[in-house]
Amino acid sequence: IEENDRCKVRVVTKAITPLNAYLLTDGCDLVIDALDNIATRFDLQRACKRRGIPMITGGVSHWHGQVSTIYPGDDTLEAIFGRNASEKHPPVLGFAACNIATCQVAEAAKILLGQPSLRKKLLMIDLNGFTAKIVPIEGRRRLIGLHLRRLSDYRILRGGKLAEKRDLSSDKKQ
Repeated sequence: IEENDRCKVRVVTKAITPLNAYLLTDGCDLVIDALDNIATRFDLQRACKRRGIPMITGGVSHWHGQVSTIYPGDDTLEAIFGRNASEKHPPVLGFAACNIATCQVAEAAKILLGQPSLRKKLLMIDLNGFTAKIVPIEGRRRLIGLHLRRLSDYRILRGGKLAEKRDLSSDKKQ
């Protein structure tokens, strides 16, 4: 960052609320969330949508993590968690959080350089099995990705009911 005086990083350490999220994103070209709850991610997604800027979101649970890029109007968090996401606070392993943060920063660099991004995709990483998979986020389907016990299992729900279950290692329906 010191080598490029046109790049400025602003770290915000205050709590993000529905009232201040828009103000905190003033002057940003993109936002990387480093948040520990889903509700605040929704607040930040709305602020970024109003500002017309992308947001890179990431989440960690146990050995697993996920990253996605949300462009204004995509409403990706709804596709991942649903509108009324329940909040669980699973254990987080420090190295898993560092890995996901690294992926978020790499994604930010790609966006700023005009390279293809994780827009409408979810990168899912399993550090216990050393596997990763990019899953397309399709329409209004809701992916349950954050609280995985293993990467080879994720579910797609429609209307709150299980529509299909897939094995990520082969991407076959089960």
